[in-house]
Amino acid sequence: MAEGTSAFEGCAVIFHNVVEWYKPTENVACYFSMKDNVSIDTEEQPHCFVAIFPVGWDNLEANITRKNFTLIEAVSDKSFQIEFLENELPANNPDEFYQFCFYNIKTEVVYGASCPFQICNRSDSEPFIVCSNGSPRSETDRSSKTETSNSMNTWVDENNIEITESEDDFTTVMVTKKAAHLKEDLTKAKLQTEELLRSNESMKTQSKHIVTEINRLNQDIDLGEKKVALLEENVKENEKVINHLNGQMRNMKEELIAEHNAKVAELSKEMEALNSGRAKALLENNIMTSEFKNKEESLLNEIAHLKNTLEIEKNSCKLLEDEHKNVLEKFSEIKNEHGKDLEEAKLIQIKLVEVESQIKIEKQKNITLLNDFENLTASHEQLKTLAEKKEAEFQEIKNSLREELALMTTQMQEHIDKLSNELAESKQKEQELEQINNESQERMKELEPQIEEICRLKAEEIERLNDEIKRQADLLHESNSQLHNIQLQMDEKTNQMLELEMNFKEKEEQTELIMEDLRSKVEELQENQIEETKSKSPKPSTMTKSEGSYYALQVAYNFIQKQLKQFKAENEELRKMNHMNLPSDIKDVGVSDNPDAVVKENSELKLRLQFGKKAFETQFKENSKLKSELKTLKRSTSTKDSAESFNKFEFVDVKEKKEALELELTVVKGQLATKEKNEEELVTQLQDRNDRVRQFEDKYKLAKIENDILKHQVSALLEGGATATIRRKFDPTVPHKTEAKKPEIAYPPSMVRIEREKREHARWLPSKTPQEPPSIQMIPNRELPQPSAPTISQVATNVGHQPVVPANGLIGRGRGRGAGQHHGYQRDGCVSTSPISICPVCEHRFPEGFSELAASNHVNEHFTDQ
Repeated sequence: MAEGTSAFEGCAVIFHNVVEWYKPTENVACYFSMKDNVSIDTEEQPHCFVAIFPVGWDNLEANITRKNFTLIEAVSDKSFQIEFLENELPANNPDEFYQFCFYNIKTEVVYGASCPFQICNRSDSEPFIVCSNGSPRSETDRSSKTETSNSMNTWVDENNIEITESEDDFTTVMVTKKAAHLKEDLTKAKLQTEELLRSNESMKTQSKHIVTEINRLNQDIDLGEKKVALLEENVKENEKVINHLNGQMRNMKEELIAEHNAKVAELSKEMEALNSGRAKALLENNIMTSEFKNKEESLLNEIAHLKNTLEIEKNSCKLLEDEHKNVLEKFSEIKNEHGKDLEEAKLIQIKLVEVESQIKIEKQKNITLLNDFENLTASHEQLKTLAEKKEAEFQEIKNSLREELALMTTQMQEHIDKLSNELAESKQKEQELEQINNESQERMKELEPQIEEICRLKAEEIERLNDEIKRQADLLHESNSQLHNIQLQMDEKTNQMLELEMNFKEKEEQTELIMEDLRSKVEELQENQIEETKSKSPKPSTMTKSEGSYYALQVAYNFIQKQLKQFKAENEELRKMNHMNLPSDIKDVGVSDNPDAVVKENSELKLRLQFGKKAFETQFKENSKLKSELKTLKRSTSTKDSAESFNKFEFVDVKEKKEALELELTVVKGQLATKEKNEEELVTQLQDRNDRVRQFEDKYKLAKIENDILKHQVSALLEGGATATIRRKFDPTVPHKTEAKKPEIAYPPSMVRIEREKREHARWLPSKTPQEPPSIQMIPNRELPQPSAPTISQVATNVGHQPVVPANGLIGRGRGRGAGQHHGYQRDGCVSTSPISICPVCEHRFPEGFSELAASNHVNEHFTDQ
């Protein structure tokens, strides 16, 4: 116990550093700890409190202040600290003593209390209570004397102190008692300081171990940081390549946008020039209106596709490039056909007067078309913002993949290091085992000549050993016969036990049948009583329905008790009869009435028989070994002359040598047996080690193969060709494709190498949701509806991999020659003819009248399917 503590052996909580007195103008700090065998559950904590009580308290509600255990700070696992504020402390009273207590208010259990202390203003030069007869007493002392006399008397009675009549004797007793308590506290404090010193030494040793471990971890961290630096360099190089490609992509986009704007300006200028001529205005307005409508429909469809995925947006940008090229070609064709149109304009000049009114209407339509075109440009800018967002998401995905790859590489390297360490340890153990085997072989070679000399001198001992072997064989034969008899007896006993079990089961079945009969009889009795009550006159007012049913149940219960007593008596008689019929051997064993005990005894007897068999087998093996040794000794001593060893003059020396050789032979046999056992153990250990080495080699090979595969995948990822495969491997949310090989695409020879790499990169970009290509809706040329946004059902079905079936159109998807009906071709007419006559991917030639929307969908199918 530490300084200033007051605790007993039965206390579970010990208060530390309790001072003799505290100032009422300062906060009071309370320190306490729990013993190792004490723990407070989370359910008990709200009911536990630490409070300040006056000395001599007799009720838990007599506390001055208290605080809940949940509000207490934990210094360590078993030590705690709490602070009582100034306003919570009692008033300044030098005659009152207080103590800390830890208790449970629900169970009313006190776990521990501290030594008494005071809350008053005192100087440090007054450690004890000093009283004198001559000193004047104040009015407060006289008034408080009556109040403190009761508490002091109780404290004195508890400590068995003899009080004299004079006040001086009383004060001296108090001082001596308090001094004794302080001495005890000092001794306990010394013991605790010794314990603290011991714990400090143990903590020093632990700190040394922790420092070594920290150094080792710092070394590992340095290696990891080096590896991370290498990986960061690789990542920076890859980022440079990616930034270069992104810059090329941006330049291409800016060039396309500039070309598009220039072409739009040229078109507007040409429109103004064409409007100046009346004859030209009709033709060109019709052409431009049809082209604008077709472009509006195609752009709306492309916008819907671009909103779904980033891949479709990139493909649509590429298609826009192709469309711009086709528009230029179309304008060149229009200029060529312009000469033909002039001849037709001369014929139409007659009708210009009638068409002037129509031109005004068409001008208004052109104004609306220009407004729509401005709206389309705004939507194109929105698409640009969406593309930038998608690029940011793509960069985030790349960063996450890089982090995952870094983690995987670190884990694989740690695994490889572990395997290499295990292989090194296994090789060292193999070398040690080889050394042990060599030493054992050398020792055997050294002992072989000694053994041969001993065997030559032991020709006379063979007969004695033969006699001993015969005796052992006879003993074994007798033990075998005894075991056989025991087995027969056990078989008989098991059969008898089975018969008893069968009888017991039959009796149980009979009891169950009887119980069922009793239940049926009780039910019949209840029914009869109910019928009797119905037939009789009505019950008097004193008897109720519950009393009648209770009476019927009581009668049935008495009847069942009688039947049970009879069956118990019959069962005991049957058990006694069976016990009398058993043989005497089984009675001596102690067959119990309980069938479970009988089964246990049977199992124990079976185990004993098994142990007896094992002992017999070991003895038989030892005898066979002795026989083989005797045969070898006979063969070695057959060539020796027996006459020379039995001379009359050397008879006494031969006896002495015989005794010495017998002792040596026993020692050598023991050594040989131990060496044989050691050799067998070494062989088994070698086999185990070889098996372990093989397992480690197999694991190392598998880990090496996995590491090579990961390196290959990482290199492919850094080159930008296999992000989706690695993402599918580590991200279960990404849909797994069943294609084992990367599909090859026959790109046209006119395509530039950079564009091919872009398309290859776009094909392997991970998408959040797999999507089917957009459905194709065929509309006759006569009924041209206004462009409208897709409905909710259409969007839902497109996301859910189901094509939208329109009410008045056709759906078709196809590839190859003769697929015109599946790509929007219709004899009655289509929305707009496609300016592209050949597919740039599969080089499929489109038929005449093939729609522009169907052509774009055909090109998109190559990328979405792959």
